[in-house]
Amino acid sequence: MGNTLIWILATAIYGLLCGGVYTWTSRRRKGTWPLFVKSSYVFTLVGLAMMGFLFWLLGS
Repeated sequence: MGNTLIWILATAIYGLLCGGVYTWTSRRRKGTWPLFVKSSYVFTLVGLAMMGFLFWLLGS
């Protein structure tokens, strides 16, 4: 599946983008930085879990 570091960076970018979109579409207008940090953290963990599953599934 390629270089593992590239995949880890891709999951971090995925987490930041999804966290930003989630924060942008939320109705909350005050205190958005904590929401952004929490949602980015969660989406990054989800991305890492998906990456780990793909590595396990494809045997890399």
